[in-house]
Formats: sequence, structure tokens, C-alpha cells
Amino acid sequence: LKVKPYFIAFCIIVQNIVGLVIVCTFNYTLYYEFVYCITVGVIMMFFAIVFCFILPETRKMKLREAQEQFTYFFNFKVY
Repeated sequence: LKVKPYFIAFCIIVQNIVGLVIVCTFNYTLYYEFVYCITVGVIMMFFAIVFCFILPETRKMKLREAQEQFTYFFNFKVY
């Protein structure tokens, strides 16, 4: 629970740094625009998959049960 906000902040920082580097060196051609879109898409998909394993499912749980789910780093639970 203590490190999850840092991971979210890390993801945002990485995405913004990649965006800044690409925008600052961006030559407005169709190829570079394609590479930019693919790069941002890959980063978003990677972290979405990571968050699927890290963030717990807390629907239909009481608050105490949900809070216990956030104590673990990886939450592997197959429904």
C-alpha cells in the first residue's frame, strides 16, 4: 500500500519524459508520427497490464476486506 502511489507517479513521469523527448526531437513526417503513437501506446499497454496484476479487485467487499487486499504487492486472484 505504501509503494503503489510511487509506482503511479513513476508511470506518469516516464510517460511525460518520453513525450517530451519525442516532441522536442519531433520531425513532422508521417513516419515519426507513427513511431510516436506506437511508443506511447506500448507504454500505456505495458503499464495497464502491470496494474492488472498489482491492483486488487475490491468490488463486493467490505471495507476491511478491501483494505487487507491492498497490503500485498501482487494480487493474483482468479475469479
